[in-house]
Amino acid sequence: MKTAFKFTGGLLMAVAFFFVLGTAGADCDGKCMENSLTLSEIAINLTIASFAGWVGFLMYKYGDDYLG
Repeated sequence: MKTAFKFTGGLLMAVAFFFVLGTAGADCDGKCMENSLTLSEIAINLTIASFAGWVGFLMYKYGDDYLG
């Protein structure tokens, strides 16, 4: 059970990290403004990724500290 919590938490943190990279990579330096994200979409994506990263961290720490 300890390994499952640590693996799932680590995977969730990695997915959140790549979600942030994908959001930051959506910037096209003004060359494709019709396809770019709005500021509210960027804020929503970063909020979701931050929450997912925090939950992943808590799962990892729970598996590390309390199980096992």
